[in-house]
Amino acid sequence: MVERNAAYEGSIPAIYEEYLGPALFDPYAVLVASKFASACGTSVLETACGTGIFTKHLRKQVPSAVEIVATDLNPGMLAFAQRVQNEANVRWQEANAMSLPFRDKGFSAVFCMFGIMFVPDKAVAFVEAARVLQPGGIFVFSVWDGLSASPAAAAADQLLRDTFPSNPPTYYEVP
Repeated sequence: MVERNAAYEGSIPAIYEEYLGPALFDPYAVLVASKFASACGTSVLETACGTGIFTKHLRKQVPSAVEIVATDLNPGMLAFAQRVQNEANVRWQEANAMSLPFRDKGFSAVFCMFGIMFVPDKAVAFVEAARVLQPGGIFVFSVWDGLSASPAAAAADQLLRDTFPSNPPTYYEVP
């Protein structure tokens, strides 16, 4: 059985969007969208889109003619993203980054913002990204460093463990 928090269901997507998004993800989404918008070509695939934070910023940076397909494995996160972001010219679709339901060479860019670290077999996900990427296209992904190299994250982790010693939240842990 999947832990409810790990499944990102119920109120978790809203909490993720309201609290984690502005603090942890928005600054990087803005930076990456602005740096790579001109290299997106005509079609973009985003895997592990979560609540659509990066999708929103990319949509603002690229011409409206650029097709964006934002995917996530988790139906709760995807439904929340589709409802809240409601971005024009974005197709929201449930998909597993390790088994993408798209044709070969169908996208000029593939993005995965802070999602690849949750994929059980990263090599398979990278092969899938390469498969759907057009020759000369770009694949951009981002990950957090470990707690030992991230003092703020290590402090937050310790605070959670101290506050909930018998049952600390695990929704943020990487498999």
